[in-house]
Amino acid sequence: MKKGFTLIELLVVVLIIGILSAVALPNYQKAVLKAKIQSLMPVVKAVADAEEIYYLSNGSYTKDLENLDIDLPNASYVRGHTDWSEYSFGSDGKATILINLPTNDVSLVYEVPGNGTTHDLELRIAFQNGNHYALGKGQWACRDQSIAAMTQVCKNLGYTVRKSYDFMVQP
Repeated sequence: MKKGFTLIELLVVVLIIGILSAVALPNYQKAVLKAKIQSLMPVVKAVADAEEIYYLSNGSYTKDLENLDIDLPNASYVRGHTDWSEYSFGSDGKATILINLPTNDVSLVYEVPGNGTTHDLELRIAFQNGNHYALGKGQWACRDQSIAAMTQVCKNLGYTVRKSYDFMVQP
């Protein structure tokens, strides 16, 4: 009698491994995305706090990161307009900070790949002394673009209340 595995037994093992990896990989990717975004949230909060200090000193907000009393490692100017500026930062190059004076907020924009295209997951915090069109003063929001996977990430970060067409707000 020979010892070993039959072809059917090997195929069953390969099938089970395939099913487990198909279930585990998306959950792993969501966990990694959540961890990356959570690690960047204090940076956004620090920029918003620096904006409030600038406001108290000057009576207005600034779109220029250089005017704020904050040092962001690896931050570089990307583009801007008369009333907003965008800065790239982070180790993977997928994160940007947008200082937006018309909407009175600071946003973290993070590129999320999916379904053959890239979407932007946005976390934003409204200025304390400004008037945001959809958020209360100092309130955080997660913009999920009504994409199921991104909505799940927002929910995992603690955002539960739908405030605007694609903003989820922390209670």
